[in-house]
Amino acid sequence: MRITHFPAVHDRNGSISYKLEWNDLSMVFSGDTIPNYYMLEQAKGVDVLIHEMVVPPEVWASKNSGLKPGDAGWERAVGFALAVQRNSHTSQKGFGYILSQTNPRLGIATHFQANEDTVGPAIEDIRLFYDGAVAIATDLLVIDVTKSEIKLRKAVVSEYAWYPEPYIYPLDQMAPPKYDGPYAQFNEILLGSIIPENSYSSEE
Repeated sequence: MRITHFPAVHDRNGSISYKLEWNDLSMVFSGDTIPNYYMLEQAKGVDVLIHEMVVPPEVWASKNSGLKPGDAGWERAVGFALAVQRNSHTSQKGFGYILSQTNPRLGIATHFQANEDTVGPAIEDIRLFYDGAVAIATDLLVIDVTKSEIKLRKAVVSEYAWYPEPYIYPLDQMAPPKYDGPYAQFNEILLGSIIPENSYSSEE
């Protein structure tokens, strides 16, 4: 496996995108970025391009503020959303253009504000530039990639799942506790408000 990185253009110097290559398969993950030539070079012909995308500034402003055209503050809200996009994010049409220049086997838009009323217009904008396979990422999306096919599935998880199993450090690698017992940080007033466990722990 080979993992490399290259510059992303997001907010300030230092952001990066990633490329993973394994067994003649490849994937690029953009992270947050505006469209850039590094991406066109690094993602050309990859199997999967996962690239961020955002709604148009007018939609972003409306969803975030509840304002509508003509409302006081509307122009300011749109201007702010546009400035954030131009500084940090890729428009729907920008994503379509990137796909048209890189031609991955599958393009996936991530970071997108996916709602019933935003997905359709986003696909329409992408299709102005690109007619290949494309999807918009949602929670629990699973991508199976082989040399012959790419499958999109949804993970099935319990709605009541515990946290993932943690790594338990050996005791000799852990610092001593900062506080002596579970009540050590409570003041006297809080301590006096605690119902004793024996009030509800016995079966009688």
